[in-house]
Amino acid sequence: MSVTPHILNESLRAYVHTFPNRDALSQHISAAALTAQGDEIVAKLNAVLKTAEDHLYEYPDGVPWTETFERDYRALLLKQHPWLDTESLGRIHGFSGWLCWHEGLNAR
Repeated sequence: MSVTPHILNESLRAYVHTFPNRDALSQHISAAALTAQGDEIVAKLNAVLKTAEDHLYEYPDGVPWTETFERDYRALLLKQHPWLDTESLGRIHGFSGWLCWHEGLNAR
């Protein structure tokens, strides 16, 4: 079985709520009988999180969370990870907000 966008989105939703939870992802992979694809799933999900984190950490003068920023951020994520659906983008957005708060990355 190949790793489809549907599998990746379901896995991302199991993995990311406010922040990533590796145990929840492992449980999802096991319960969905995706163990053979587990490494590929983890790699693709970690790539999405790396894209998000790198963009937020590197954003000049802090993340502004304006409509323009959010539109451009969504476009960046979809360009690099076109399999993301609306719900998964929402999970990444929620994680991003938490990360910015936690790490002090918000614009002042």
